[in-house]
Amino acid sequence: MAEEKALWTLSAGDQKRLSGKSRSATFMYSNMDELAQSGQGQPIIIETEDDKVLNKAAEYAAQKGYDLASADPEQNLKIIAKQNAMAGEEIAEGQLEPSIQLQKAVDPDAEKRKALEQLAKDKAEVSGLWQSLAASDDPDDKARDAKKARELEAEIAEREKMYQEKGWLPPKPEIAAKAPEQDDPAADIAKIAAQTKALPDPFAQPGEPEAKGPSQPPVAQDFPEFRPAKTLAHRWSVPTAKDHGNRIVITRMGMLAVTPPQKRERHELVSAALLKSRERFGEPVRVTGNKAFEDAVIKAAIEQGVPLEMGSDHGEKAYALALANEKKRGLEKAMGTLAPSKERGSPELPAATIPATPLQGATPKAKGQGRELAR
Repeated sequence: MAEEKALWTLSAGDQKRLSGKSRSATFMYSNMDELAQSGQGQPIIIETEDDKVLNKAAEYAAQKGYDLASADPEQNLKIIAKQNAMAGEEIAEGQLEPSIQLQKAVDPDAEKRKALEQLAKDKAEVSGLWQSLAASDDPDDKARDAKKARELEAEIAEREKMYQEKGWLPPKPEIAAKAPEQDDPAADIAKIAAQTKALPDPFAQPGEPEAKGPSQPPVAQDFPEFRPAKTLAHRWSVPTAKDHGNRIVITRMGMLAVTPPQKRERHELVSAALLKSRERFGEPVRVTGNKAFEDAVIKAAIEQGVPLEMGSDHGEKAYALALANEKKRGLEKAMGTLAPSKERGSPELPAATIPATPLQGATPKAKGQGRELAR
């Protein structure tokens, strides 16, 4: 009689667990706990042909913060999709690094190089989305991947146009072949503005200090890369933050947060990494990552008062909005400290809004009696 195939197999490093005859989810969960707590820092690899088993394992791993993966690329995408759905956001690593001005002091083409590298990564992601879409049989997955691919393609097209205008990419053949029909007024305006900058201010009074010119470029400061990177923090021995010397990375496992305790832990992790980045790279700290990472860093930066330099259009808009909201809250708080004047005929505030403090020598009320005014 042929041996019955295991419903699932779990492994981490040199340790391995089999389902045996058990079909209990609790038995699988306890084995996942043992592998995660073994301290080897290896991802838990699951092998199964049952989608329900894979789904339950992915859900449990996300709730516990375990690093679960599959040797099957299609199953790996399903695990990631489950984690993203439970977290309510796309989980991906992000990095904190020196500002572009600091990087330019060492590498003048740093901004161009990074922009083109990100463009290539996004194009590869689009290609992967279309490939997974073709291989998937789930209509919901196909619709989600198609929507994301089209949105990313539109963003790529906008960036390519901008990079062509900057001269980072060669112009399209039809644009390059087209001869200019008239002078560019924008170029004339820029030329006039450059010429008038050097003229003295006709309204300046004698003895007034002259307006300062542009600030001096930052002093070149190189940050050597650590190889291998140093682990700054970990969960179940799996790194959640790494120090590469020239950048600090919050890993995908560091960004994975499903439960409220995990979200608090992630916020503390991002805050600590941000402060370490400011200490090393100065201000502003450059942020590179997806929307979820940018939003997490912006929240920490507003609380810590750390200036940021965002690496994407979304990040710039989100950061500007967060700064405006913080300024508004500060003004409202300042205004709230000013008590309104009491004029004749003006309505009085309800006395029950402020709990009364017992007078000195008065007998304190029993518990529960102090709320009578609020009725």
